[in-house]
Amino acid sequence: LAIEKAGVYGGAKIREALGEVGKEYAGVSGTITFDEKGDRVSGTYEVWKVDLVEGEYSWERIGLISL
Repeated sequence: LAIEKAGVYGGAKIREALGEVGKEYAGVSGTITFDEKGDRVSGTYEVWKVDLVEGEYSWERIGLISL
């Protein structure tokens, strides 16, 4: 959606459009709001640890961060 709103496929223009798109778009995690630096002002993030054990990857959730 940000690419469509920017009208071009360019990083700077997409970044500018992303804040506007986030204000108007309510996705599965709700409406996303960004601060003046472009960081999310709220949200919950899972922190995962990935280990290689005997040639297989093992995933373990080690934390939950809420803003």
